[in-house]
Parts: sequence; C-alpha cells; structure tokens
Amino acid sequence: MSGPVCLYKKILFPTDFSEASKYALVHAINLARMCNAELYIIHVIHDIASFHPYVAHPCLDQFNQEMVEAAKNELDTVYLEELRGFNKLKKVVLTGVASEAINDFAHKNHIDLIVIGSVGRTGLEKIFFGNTADKVIRRANCPVFVVKMPE
Repeated sequence: MSGPVCLYKKILFPTDFSEASKYALVHAINLARMCNAELYIIHVIHDIASFHPYVAHPCLDQFNQEMVEAAKNELDTVYLEELRGFNKLKKVVLTGVASEAINDFAHKNHIDLIVIGSVGRTGLEKIFFGNTADKVIRRANCPVFVVKMPE
C-alpha cells in the first residue's frame, strides 16, 4: 500500500522579508518537504513607474536595478537556517504590483499552491494600505494558504 498522494508539485512562497513572511515560510517548507515539491521563493519590488508613469527619470532605472540586486542578496541570505538541507528551491525577484506579479508568476509557472503570510490588517489600516494576501486570493488560479501571525 502506498502513502497519500500529494497534490502540490510546485509551491510558491512570496516574501516581503517581514516577520509574517518568516512565520509562513516554515509552513511552506514543511509542505514542500512532505510533497517533495519545488519551492519558489519570490520577492516583488514595487515598480515606482507603475505608481506614477509620468515621473520617468534616468536615475529611476538605476534605482530599480539597485533594489533588485539588494533583494537578490537578501533572498540568498535571509532564510539560510530555515532552508538548510532543502535543495528543490528557486529564488526570483520581480518588479511590479505585488499581488499582480505573484498571481502572474503563479499562472505562468503552473504553481499548485501559494503559501503567503499575512499580518491581518483590519479597519482603516486595511482600507488605506490594502492587503496583498487578500488581493492574491481574489485573483489566484490555484489554492492559497494564508498563514496569519499569532497575536
């Protein structure tokens, strides 16, 4: 008799390097290990030009490139302990609006599950800042596992 079949072969873990993300990573790694799945860790740099496209400036391209390089370095160093011994891993830095970039990446790469951390904003904070996890859930083409930080 064989063991249970795992539905997840590709798991996406978007991170903003927050404590909520670090807490959710534990769940993403455990699921990836249990399912023998590939784990994609991505970070999205907010594209300033998408916020206000009329403010194009040559320095903006350099600034964006520096942000991408800094994020790549952070991805290579931030979760070393948690990822020790796990080698089915891909790290990606994207630019754009976080929720859109996450869902687009998931769709293009045939991701089976998104594991995302949430700080659980409520009230005015949620109205003014939104919640990336909520936006990902609304547009996702695959299941989304939202891991909320304990109070």
